[in-house]
Amino acid sequence: MKYKERDALVASLREFIEFLEEKGHELPLRLDITLNGRVSHYHPKTLTERDPRERKRELKKAVRLLKPVRKEYSGSSLSVIRKFGNLSFTVPGRTEEEVEWVCTDPLLKETA
Repeated sequence: MKYKERDALVASLREFIEFLEEKGHELPLRLDITLNGRVSHYHPKTLTERDPRERKRELKKAVRLLKPVRKEYSGSSLSVIRKFGNLSFTVPGRTEEEVEWVCTDPLLKETA
């Protein structure tokens, strides 16, 4: 995250916290907050598809920095979640397409 992006996010969170401190006790609802992070599939300067290995390295680095984390699997997707009290920071991992291979070659075909 660049300094400018970080500073904007921190300022937004502070504004929200100040609101909660001032008026949160009047809110007639319970708050569960989730922030979603992502490892971009595109290079920020060229907007071309990134190398999947580069995305994997970035995701691993994010997970190392966020530890301790909880992993959630759903089908073929993975999310990494770090809890900060009632606030959840979620980073979606990779999703792989599930493909069934049907063999028509008699040499490789399953036998009953």
